Amino acid sequence: PDKADRVESILFETLDGATGDLADDEVERARNKIAMDLMLLQERPSGRMLALGGNWLATGEYRPFEDELARIEAVNADSLHAMIDAYPFSERAIVRLTPRS
Repeated sequence: PDKADRVESILFETLDGATGDLADDEVERARNKIAMDLMLLQERPSGRMLALGGNWLATGEYRPFEDELARIEAVNADSLHAMIDAYPFSERAIVRLTPRS
């Protein structure tokens, strides 16, 4: 709790800097990691059901694994910049949960 202000400052600096620091190779590495995590999740029936259930709760629709993978592979730096422009990180709601003194 005594470092909350510093942690918040670092978080805001990171979010504010995210808009200009997106390089294609970084996006590709992140995209590959997310795709690999999704593929590993699909190896067990419980993992597949968890992914399907979470997707259903979030979107209300079923998307086959191949469609999810294609959506991940379609992400690039330009699409992320467009998303950040549409939904800027500068609009924030700040909530702090701290222990009682």
